[in-house]
Amino acid sequence: MKIDIKVGALDSAVLEWFDTASQSDITNAIYHGYRIVSNPNFNKNIDDSEEREKQLLLDEIKGLKRSLESIRESTIQECKQNNMERLAEKDARIQELKEDKKIVLNEQSERILELKKSQKLTEEKMEVIENENNRIQKEYSDLQGILSNSYKKGSFAENKLEEMLRVNVKADYIVENIGSKEEHSTDIHLKTRESDGVVLLESKFYSNSSKNMITKEVRKFMSDIDSCKTRMNVLSAVFVSISCDIPNITNDFECRVEKGIRCYYFANMTEEKCKLLYIVLGIESKLYKERVLLEGSESMNRFLMRHFMELTINYQKIEGLVPGYEEIKKEVDKQERKYIKKRRDIIESIKRVSDNFEKLSEIDSVTTYDVSELLAVDSPHSLNRIQWDSYKSELVKLRVENTDLDSTKLELVKLQEVLKAKDESINELEKKVAAKVEKKTKSRKTKNS
Repeated sequence: MKIDIKVGALDSAVLEWFDTASQSDITNAIYHGYRIVSNPNFNKNIDDSEEREKQLLLDEIKGLKRSLESIRESTIQECKQNNMERLAEKDARIQELKEDKKIVLNEQSERILELKKSQKLTEEKMEVIENENNRIQKEYSDLQGILSNSYKKGSFAENKLEEMLRVNVKADYIVENIGSKEEHSTDIHLKTRESDGVVLLESKFYSNSSKNMITKEVRKFMSDIDSCKTRMNVLSAVFVSISCDIPNITNDFECRVEKGIRCYYFANMTEEKCKLLYIVLGIESKLYKERVLLEGSESMNRFLMRHFMELTINYQKIEGLVPGYEEIKKEVDKQERKYIKKRRDIIESIKRVSDNFEKLSEIDSVTTYDVSELLAVDSPHSLNRIQWDSYKSELVKLRVENTDLDSTKLELVKLQEVLKAKDESINELEKKVAAKVEKKTKSRKTKNS
């Protein structure tokens, strides 16, 4: 028998079963297969099952189509919803970006305006700086030209001093630059606004190398004072050396009474000395006003005498001042008396303790006891009553004396410590008093000098 089978059309599990099955199993499988296949209803069942399978597949396909349609619809709706949300988010984001852009543009506009303003201010400042620099350069060139010429240098100093005086003493004086207008007159006249008083002022601008020429200028200054006194009421005179010493007079500031008036000399001018000059001129104005008020009731001699008397009285008051040495001496004596009293009390206390110590120990009459008899006794029972009482009383007395001596010794040590502390306190007080006296002495010597 020949069997031709298309193995490829069979399932692999069928082929595997046939490979491993027994011969009887294979025979039964072929037989029963024959019975099933040879049955006339086999093909019909197959056809029906195919129809059912087709119908099932069609139903399944329809279900899948419906599911697919539902999924498609839901997906479309979801996509539409997502798209709408994303579009809304994009619109909101676009709006935010537009707002941010407006803010940024506004900020940039404001920043640009600020930069323009800053640039304008910078340009204005640069222009001011440039003008100031040009002015300084011009002043520097002018100063170089002035300093190279002695006449110009002197004229510049006069004008500068006149300008400063007009600003700082205008309340009391009318400043007038005489210069070369009048012969035998100083450079500047300061006329009081009340009455007819005049303060003469001469200024010189010499370098240190030419300061010896100042001496000749001072002599001319004295001559000018004499000349001016014949023509006006001269209150005082001021000589100013801008940048050098005034030989034989001062390198700083000096006030002298010359030609019957106060003459002030200023050398090496600084800002502080300019302030001093204004103060001096203010004092002169006040003195002149007071003199004018007093001249109606008393003469100038009486006015000067009255002020000199006031000065004399003030000097007498200064001479009458004492630094309080008597009070210091009284305080020292008081503390010394306290010290002596405390020391005496402590010494008396020590003496009392010492006397008690001598009485207790009976130093002046030490009693000796013969203990040979006591040592010779073999037992206390062999002592009679009199001996026993005698030895007992001596032992008690010695013990009491020893106790008293110990307490007395402690008390003596304490008293010595107290005495030492008092001595140290007194020494410290004496040092303070000595330092105070020395300080008062130095202060008085300084005032006298």
